[in-house]
Amino acid sequence: MLTILQLLAILAVGYLSAHFLIGRLQTRFFFTSGVEYILLGLLVGPQVTGVMTGDVVAQLGPGMSLALGSIGLIAGLQIRFRDLFEVAGEFWRVAFAEFFSTFILVGGAFGALFWYVAARNMTGAEKVVAVAAGAGVLAATAAVSTETGARIVSEKYGRGGRNAQLLIFASRFDTVIGIILFGLIFCLFHTGETSGIRPLTRTEWVAVSLGFGVVLGVLFHLFIGGERNTEKLLLALIGIVIFSSGAAYYLHLSPLFINLVLGVMLANTSRARSELLEVLMSIEKPLYVLLLVFAGAAWQVAPGGGRWMMAAGCAALYLVLHAAAKWGGARLAVGRSDHPQPISPRIGGGMLGQGGVAVAMAVNYQQVYHSELTGVVITCVLVSVLVNEFLSPALTRDVLSQDLESTA
Repeated sequence: MLTILQLLAILAVGYLSAHFLIGRLQTRFFFTSGVEYILLGLLVGPQVTGVMTGDVVAQLGPGMSLALGSIGLIAGLQIRFRDLFEVAGEFWRVAFAEFFSTFILVGGAFGALFWYVAARNMTGAEKVVAVAAGAGVLAATAAVSTETGARIVSEKYGRGGRNAQLLIFASRFDTVIGIILFGLIFCLFHTGETSGIRPLTRTEWVAVSLGFGVVLGVLFHLFIGGERNTEKLLLALIGIVIFSSGAAYYLHLSPLFINLVLGVMLANTSRARSELLEVLMSIEKPLYVLLLVFAGAAWQVAPGGGRWMMAAGCAALYLVLHAAAKWGGARLAVGRSDHPQPISPRIGGGMLGQGGVAVAMAVNYQQVYHSELTGVVITCVLVSVLVNEFLSPALTRDVLSQDLESTA
């Protein structure tokens, strides 16, 4: 009870400060929301004031799986296969280029860095799992991007042209593919023991993750059917997300991945897709705030034994590689076009914002993988999210200015 009351008090303070102080700063300096909640969590967490002790953070860990599962479900519900056939080929080319150039560059660089430098004292299977999981998570979090900046700029300045459409499509592409690759890390480099006749193989863990999403989708249809009442749908969704996320937490799998599969299935088979998405969006903000505060509180700024310099150096490298790959990959994919609204060669600058999905991945990773690399990985992701929250809106506005010019 004390843990819940502490969390509610912290969230109340965070909301009020965000509403009055941060809201004014956002209006003046124009950055997307989220920074304040991570910093609030860091401030009240065990690393700074200790208002939320390490025990409190640990007790809240299983509950965070609900927020993680909801984020995955929302991402999945936005993907309908028939809509994908209407996307321009140029959009697909740019999205593929910026995503995989980022994933490969960041993953390869940190895989080598961790193997030969950061994890040189580790050996055997422990080293393989720690390095592969750490580098893979950094690659996935660097590759994802958020559509929030593009939407805010479009609404505020009326720049909703072709570049804005590409940014929104690319962000959804990045989110879905990023969560898939992130979820596969938990299957291919599974850690922890679960009861059973024998340890499952990597392929079997992939089948379990996919199977959970599919089976839960079938059960949802059996029990809910053609229900359109939003209150009943919300209760059903909360129940199914709690079950799936709890199972993922117990099995050391990713609730993001399992619920993404569930969301994609419901988006393409349920007539109530719009209602499902609407009720989830109604609870997205509080869950998002809760996740950001928790991420800040659980952040190990100094990940043990004099690793400050390593964490700082890795965070700087991560920022540089992330920006270079997003910018470079997108620029190479943008070709000449006779379209009245050509794609801006600076389009990669609008894809630097990582948003809540990257934070969710970091939290999920921290719940499952515990090694000397964990603190370094979390520091890289959260520092990058904080920095890009300030940089990406201005860069996005610069990209979308071309939409305004082409329609003038």
